[in-house]
Amino acid sequence: MRKLLAIASIALLVVTACTPKPRDITPKVLWASQSDGVVFLGYKQTKFEIDFDPVTPDWISALNGSDEVCKRWGYSESFYLNDDEVKQGFEQDFSGIGYVVFYKIAQCSK
Repeated sequence: MRKLLAIASIALLVVTACTPKPRDITPKVLWASQSDGVVFLGYKQTKFEIDFDPVTPDWISALNGSDEVCKRWGYSESFYLNDDEVKQGFEQDFSGIGYVVFYKIAQCSK
């Protein structure tokens, strides 16, 4: 019984050690339109990174980046249009690597 318990404990340790743990990131400004007063904040990941290198985005801190852009345009601050909604897109670079783009849209306000 002790051998079985020891083997089960070792197996559990191996599985939990191999399970990826999310790392914190702050999404960056991806694109902005001064005429529309909007800033797109987000980050990119490959399918491999999504599966094996998960992230926990800090959308609150990311809003500081859109505030900076909006202030340069003469606005006072920014806010997310749909606070809880994270949109997804797809992008492929010149070498053929595909990325999933996760983003939110921030609106500049006076």
